[in-house]
Amino acid sequence: MPSESGAATWTPQRLREFIPFHHGRHGGLDEPVGEASFVVLVDGVVSGIVGLQRVGAESMEVGMWLTRSARGGGIGGRVLAEMNVVERRI
Repeated sequence: MPSESGAATWTPQRLREFIPFHHGRHGGLDEPVGEASFVVLVDGVVSGIVGLQRVGAESMEVGMWLTRSARGGGIGGRVLAEMNVVERRI
């Protein structure tokens, strides 16, 4: 969900928008929205989410959100490795 400009925290309005926003993206990569999301589990505990979005015929964007306790320990890199995501720099 795109961030809210200038907001330092979640507002009641943003909380109300959160679930409908994500429910609208359940179709998968081959649907018109072109998004798929996956839960990140660390030792069986939900610790974040990773999403893929089509941005072209042969390209996807990866977005990842991790809880504070899951940050800084290599979890993000492990998630990308498990997904077989390849980074190409131009």
